[in-house]
Amino acid sequence: MIDIKLPKVSICIPVYNNVSTIKDTIDSLLLQTYQNIEILVVDNASTDGTDLIIKSFKDYRLKLYSFNEHLTMEANVERAIELSTGEYIAVYHGDDVYRPEIISKEVKYLERYLDVAAVFTLGISIDINGKYLEDYSNPQEIQKLEGFSKCYSFIDIFKLVLRDYNFLICPTAMVRSNIYKNLETKWTNGKFKTSADLGVWMGILEKYPIGILPERLIYNRHSGVNRYSEKVRFMNTKRADFFLVIEHYLSKPEIYKKLSIEDVNHYSFLIFKDDVLRGLNSIISGNYPLAKELLNFKNISYT
Repeated sequence: MIDIKLPKVSICIPVYNNVSTIKDTIDSLLLQTYQNIEILVVDNASTDGTDLIIKSFKDYRLKLYSFNEHLTMEANVERAIELSTGEYIAVYHGDDVYRPEIISKEVKYLERYLDVAAVFTLGISIDINGKYLEDYSNPQEIQKLEGFSKCYSFIDIFKLVLRDYNFLICPTAMVRSNIYKNLETKWTNGKFKTSADLGVWMGILEKYPIGILPERLIYNRHSGVNRYSEKVRFMNTKRADFFLVIEHYLSKPEIYKKLSIEDVNHYSFLIFKDDVLRGLNSIISGNYPLAKELLNFKNISYT
């Protein structure tokens, strides 16, 4: 029996052509130990029968919103957030699988630390068939057990991101509804392009601390063909949009002065790694002039 005295949680799932994975996702959410939830599946004009899979479930907590106009991924996320009615909002993904206790533990954390705006968890990477690939690499500072009682400030997270890239697992985030719906930095502001998620998290951190539970509560699927972030990472020869977020904040003197020389050196190494990845992608795509420029091959000729 659902205890309606508990805070209501809106699980928002923006989907597009997730027919092969959405059933596993919804199954894992309906089996949550925390039951006072609504699951809003917001279908971004799928063409593969995703809606039929969702309609096959018979649970009043599950609601399907189908749209004929295909929007950007970011716009569909905003659409899902606006449809939500809970005290907490979690934008989860339609190709991931969630541990039964993720919602319960995230709610417990937010109920305990009332000044915290959002909470994340660690995760496990799986392939399209659900086979284990690896544990996500996270900063050692996050993986300590004290993470259950620790809150992180903007500068805490920013320094770690400068060293370890964006380690915040987007589809684990649970955010207070009143904060999510009134953010100045929207998913759709366009400034940070494919790194809109990091832009949102840093926008939250400018005003509020966040929590990160040091427990792996999501099986994050790497499906190759459909996963948006993988297309960007493994096919891109342009500079990662991640740097748009970082340089936006580095341009603020009040933030830059809080960084050490070590922080700046960490960031320089991230730039180097991005150049190498782009250079390798350029070789694969046949763009040898760009590869030569990025990899600094001074003595190699090309035609």
